[in-house]
Amino acid sequence: GLLADSATVARAHEHLMHIVDTLMHKSRMDQRAEPMDINLNDFLRQELEFFNADSRFKHQVSKDYQFDPALPSLSLVYGHIAQVVENLLRNALDAMWRQSDPHLWIATRHDDETVYIDIRDNGGGIPADKLEAIFDPFFTTKPAKGEETDGEPTGTGLGLPTCLELLKPFGGTIRVKSKVGEGSTFTVVLPRGGTAKN
Repeated sequence: GLLADSATVARAHEHLMHIVDTLMHKSRMDQRAEPMDINLNDFLRQELEFFNADSRFKHQVSKDYQFDPALPSLSLVYGHIAQVVENLLRNALDAMWRQSDPHLWIATRHDDETVYIDIRDNGGGIPADKLEAIFDPFFTTKPAKGEETDGEPTGTGLGLPTCLELLKPFGGTIRVKSKVGEGSTFTVVLPRGGTAKN
């Protein structure tokens, strides 16, 4: 059974090439500093495709995506919105680390003035007294590197403050709702008319 047949090898090779292509495309886009028109639905599909390289994400996390078909495009710096979304997705996955049935919900929606991305997990939730502090630099509910037990996710406490800084030039922010034992929803809020202000 050690020798995989050539079809399997070809499939694995194709899959690897696809991941490399996705990565190359992503790093090219991440380099671009000027704002460009981005449809957040297409963007999220691409980001989630990238997360599929993680087998836990691909096979163990059940996912619910609801993309608003009439979502307007926004002028954003690709690398910045990518960093925000990756951070929130990673946080959601980390929050569900002990969850036997991890479930991720992602939705896009809009109204006259604003576009929203909701990222919801069914992790442990954040206690109310800590909710205020999660955007403070260096505050984290995760153990520091070297203090984790049996492989649990670690944190620096810089992810969320960085996300806020990256959204600021676009007039964007992040809202959070959380309930201990039920999970958290992080919502990226972006004004529709918002163009980057230097």
